[in-house]
Amino acid sequence: MKLHIKINNKVTNWFDCMTGVKQGDNISPTIFSIFINDLVKEVNDLDLGFDLGERKVSMLLYADDIVMFAKTKEDLQSMLNVLHNWCKRWRVLINTDKSKCMHFRKGRTAQTDQIFTVGGNVLEMVETYKYLGVTFHYKGNFSINAEILAKGAGRALGKIISKIHNLKDIGLKTFEKLYVSGVTPILDYCSGVWGYRKFQTIDNIQHKAIRYFLGVHRFAPLIAINGDIGWLPSNYRRWLNMIRYWNRLINFDDHRLTKYVFKLDYTNGRSNWCSELKDVLIKLILNVHYENKSAVNLQTVSEKRNNYFSNIWRNSLPNVSKLRTYAKFKNVFKTENYTLLNLRKYERSMLTQFRCGILPLRIETGRYIGERPEDRLCSFCQSRSIEDECHFLINCTFYRDIRTDMFSDQLNKNNFTVLSDSDKLVQLVNNYPRKVAKFIVKSYLKRRKAIYNTR
Repeated sequence: MKLHIKINNKVTNWFDCMTGVKQGDNISPTIFSIFINDLVKEVNDLDLGFDLGERKVSMLLYADDIVMFAKTKEDLQSMLNVLHNWCKRWRVLINTDKSKCMHFRKGRTAQTDQIFTVGGNVLEMVETYKYLGVTFHYKGNFSINAEILAKGAGRALGKIISKIHNLKDIGLKTFEKLYVSGVTPILDYCSGVWGYRKFQTIDNIQHKAIRYFLGVHRFAPLIAINGDIGWLPSNYRRWLNMIRYWNRLINFDDHRLTKYVFKLDYTNGRSNWCSELKDVLIKLILNVHYENKSAVNLQTVSEKRNNYFSNIWRNSLPNVSKLRTYAKFKNVFKTENYTLLNLRKYERSMLTQFRCGILPLRIETGRYIGERPEDRLCSFCQSRSIEDECHFLINCTFYRDIRTDMFSDQLNKNNFTVLSDSDKLVQLVNNYPRKVAKFIVKSYLKRRKAIYNTR
């Protein structure tokens, strides 16, 4: 191979290079694999490692990363000695600062007191280690991995929010695209393997994004804001990643180690990845694919998953007393039209608070001072009615002029006047969200001024 060097727009004469390849050359990984192949043979010749059925696995390699497995501390040290001798022979340096040892064990089992060395370098014993982007814990759970991914995703979400915060109007589709492109890939990294559990730290990132867009505080009912924006909880999103990985495993060639391990996992079928996937498929009434070891249509999975969660969401509504009004006009899990409108941020925030039952009306604020619901009366009119969302939007005479100005066409229709107050509320909120948002903003400003002037 001939090379020359360019410095300050001047080049040297061509010269021969007898070692190495050009930086970024496509052949480099192949040459390295050939170069390191005899190390694999020497380690395998020790006949150490883990028995996986008819196979024995002692090490895994990805590019220049090496993982060694051993059942005993003596076996691992023997393998490290072979590694050291090979590196010494071929003048390969090991970064011992990044190389670690981990003792996988059950919770109450003490960590080994063995000191592992490569030549004269001592390797640190750790409880967690990141390998190919996934953080492994000595107990075998992925909680720490979820926390680390959530922190990274939180930083990405913060960057997105800082960029768009000063923009006047940004719609849900744009915000969702930014979130799905910049945050979700971090949260779901390799979730086809570990995604069968629910991790609150990951859910919190999605909740933060939803709250920011809708403009509500952290005490807003999650079931309501999820229902309005129409985003599935993160664990249901990971179901699709697991099934996508199942499809890949089914189609792998039988000679691959990954496929071999999958078959062993499937045969065992207890407290492992396959058993967790089976539970998911049973919930989606797709377990026939598990029994037949067949690929699953992802579009079908998506539809059944959405229906499954929609039923759970709908059945959960009556359990949240704060959503007394919300349940009147919302019983289907889907993205609400008002989130897609180009409302101002403050209008969207006030409408969401109204819908979720957290707008600071007497029915909401009264519970903070221990008032009984029947005593939380409106102090702005003489009706002696409870100041709830229906009274605020439909009946309170204090806001009559704003109501007449906003809903004059709707209020005078014959088919509207005969409706009950509850039905009028549903009609206005569902069919005229923009007008309702403007009414809430103007009326609440008038209400706040009245309270301030009274005080």
